[in-house]
Amino acid sequence: DELLHERGVVTFADQTLNALAFAESLPSRYRGAIIDEAQDLSLASLRLVRRLVNGAGPDPSDGLLLVGDGAQRIYSSCFTLRQAGLEVRGRSTILEKNYRNTTEILQAAMAVAGDQEIDDLGDVRKRLTDTDSAMPSGERPRLVSVASYEASSEYMARRIGELTSDGRIAASEIAVLAPINRVVNGIRFGLQKHEIEVTELKANPNPTSGGVKVGTFHMAKGHEFKAVFIGGIEKFPTPPGKGDDENAHKERFELDLSALFVAMTRARDVLEVVAVGSPSPPVDAASGAFDVIDLTD
Repeated sequence: DELLHERGVVTFADQTLNALAFAESLPSRYRGAIIDEAQDLSLASLRLVRRLVNGAGPDPSDGLLLVGDGAQRIYSSCFTLRQAGLEVRGRSTILEKNYRNTTEILQAAMAVAGDQEIDDLGDVRKRLTDTDSAMPSGERPRLVSVASYEASSEYMARRIGELTSDGRIAASEIAVLAPINRVVNGIRFGLQKHEIEVTELKANPNPTSGGVKVGTFHMAKGHEFKAVFIGGIEKFPTPPGKGDDENAHKERFELDLSALFVAMTRARDVLEVVAVGSPSPPVDAASGAFDVIDLTD
């Protein structure tokens, strides 16, 4: 902090704290606030929104509406609502019916995510295991093993062609997702090599225009697509490195698993997980929820 201050560098976290300090000198400016994806807020960010709505006074009963899902937390920002000065006992509701995914896709995502405990804004509970979907039943997701990255691109390109050939799914309604940009760039190059039009998800998330969307798991958050292909999961979640702190690795593993869960549940009708060689252990352990296809020979 001292070095940053000496060099005049301000981090995003610093900006939030500065905004909070400024807001504490002002009266309330807003009647209410609705916060979506609340599980990814920092404590300072939530305190800032609370201050803008409530000022220095007590919380009105209808000033804040927080909507979030601890199972989809992809950033290290655990805290309790009580730490932010909020009391929601008797005013909270758990929404359990899924309106995005078919039962088969939801079951596969849950099989990969497992039954680990999650911290949902201070409420520690098991990751939701109910697969109550409002969507009609569909085809089982595929878990595909291929021999090389080139074979991965070739398989995805062929399947994209099959899905779009009958007009049931447009290319713009398909996403190819991977954990990191380096893998995304490789997938983009491979698909273009096979004459598949691609659009960077970050640049154009609109599912009604452009070509096949490509991007990271994090970029896909908040979106949905008729079909999703997931690549780069041979070593994802990330295995522990030499000398890794046990607690730090546990937290990173849980965030990686949540990011993969988010990516899988972007799929509405079709989900295919493609691995070069063997899938990572959490995905391999869930193979019973997929149609397994081995193309490594």
